[in-house]
Amino acid sequence: MRKTIYIFIITLISSISFGQISSFKINDPNKTIKDNVLVYYLPKVGFDVIITVETEYFIPGPFARFAEKYLSIRNVNTEARTSSEITAVEVSLIYQADQSACFGIIPGKNKINLVFSNNGVIKSINTCSKAKDFDFNNNFTITPNYVNPFNPYTNLSVNRNFTDITDTTYQVIQVDSVFQKIPVFNKRITSKSLEQKAEEAANFILLIRNRKFNQISGFFEIEAPSVDLPFMVSQMEKLEKEFLELFIGKTTKVENKFRIFYNTTTNGPLERKILFYLSNEFGIQNNTDADYAAQPVELVLVSDQTQKNLAEFYDRQTELKQKTKKFGLFYRIPSTAILKVVCADHTYYETKVMVPQFGYINFLPAKLMKNKNLKIEFDEQTGSIISIKNE
Repeated sequence: MRKTIYIFIITLISSISFGQISSFKINDPNKTIKDNVLVYYLPKVGFDVIITVETEYFIPGPFARFAEKYLSIRNVNTEARTSSEITAVEVSLIYQADQSACFGIIPGKNKINLVFSNNGVIKSINTCSKAKDFDFNNNFTITPNYVNPFNPYTNLSVNRNFTDITDTTYQVIQVDSVFQKIPVFNKRITSKSLEQKAEEAANFILLIRNRKFNQISGFFEIEAPSVDLPFMVSQMEKLEKEFLELFIGKTTKVENKFRIFYNTTTNGPLERKILFYLSNEFGIQNNTDADYAAQPVELVLVSDQTQKNLAEFYDRQTELKQKTKKFGLFYRIPSTAILKVVCADHTYYETKVMVPQFGYINFLPAKLMKNKNLKIEFDEQTGSIISIKNE
């Protein structure tokens, strides 16, 4: 719809004669106009930030204290632990119209052709260059997925979970005036102890290792198996690993992503924004209510103020002239900045970016716009002038 409106406006402009064109700031309280005007914007940049956090959970095995006894594995960790760290940072630049840099154009008598992007950023005057379409993005975060560290072990034994216990009692009877003790056996079923299950699991691991050795060495009880031997060995290794984790513990890694579209709120020189809090136990947190030891992950944008001296020069000129009657088209002289993602004095991401809104807004002389053969092309991502031609 917006593109259709701009095409209509451009067609209208091309069919009507205008005089010298000039522009003004929309937010200028002293400006009054008699007719309708065209409106255009200068661009600014926002940042699409995606941060990947990996949380590692270690859950000790239920048979950890029997690892040395049955498998000769020493120094097995018996305490659960959780740790989180940032593993990746991605930053994409999203260009958009700067609502604070909005201007109106007062047409003159000359016929002019204006080209705008799909969100109203000026691209060119009196040229046929096509404007780029701007990308749009939503401001949202990705909800973290937490792992449940409880009950990670479901296969504790390959045998039945019950065992028979025989109790022996004695009954005294009299046979021909002689007293005799006769044993009476009572059987009952009870659950196996944790150590019994650990012993069975250890024996099963040793059995798997023996079978695997026979397969690899070619010691088959019958003729060579018809199935794929590497597949058989891999399945035995997988089963061995599953039962070995009952003794040495299991590590689970969960990857969560945090995403936010960030717009700058000032023109520099420094901006800091807390994106989320990094907790060893919970990974990504919105606040520190659950973990007071969580560290803030910040987005830091530091302007290098390359246009500071230029801005001060033009401001002095404006004060000396007191008042400028007419402005030509406004454009930007962009500046650069350093973008960082930091946490606990550690920098996880750092790059240099072009930030148009940190630069200086200048204008072309109004008298320059009298030339009907003037061709001007703007960079719709930075708002700077690419070329000025008189053809």
